Amino acid sequence: MPRADYYVLPQSDYDSRELFVCRLCDKLTKDRMTIHIHLPSEADLTQLDQRLWSFKPEAFLPHTILGQELKAPITLSTDAEADIEADLLINLAVTPPALATRFGRVVEIVIQDPEILAASRESFKQRRDAGWEVHNHRMPS
Repeated sequence: MPRADYYVLPQSDYDSRELFVCRLCDKLTKDRMTIHIHLPSEADLTQLDQRLWSFKPEAFLPHTILGQELKAPITLSTDAEADIEADLLINLAVTPPALATRFGRVVEIVIQDPEILAASRESFKQRRDAGWEVHNHRMPS
């Protein structure tokens, strides 16, 4: 059964969302998980790429942009139909990409933005109704 985790942040800014993604990726890669991050635009991809390189002063989170020949536990892409294999998908677009159904686990990072909240509620309902195991995680301030 596929699983979807919704991490609901109390903040409304994209920077908090990016920082949470970095923390989550740091934890998951230590558990030897592979991660694909779907982003809505090239600008968002570039910004997260830079954040992953500088997330920790003493190290970076190993990642690559999909299509580059480098291998890394974290891949980034804006391609909603990319052919990628990973343990989980982190979706940072407003709506889930078509490729989401190919993953056993999908993570949505929800901030207090009306468009993201509405889209997250809808995808939560659709996934639950489709028989997915869904979890809602309210993160503290």
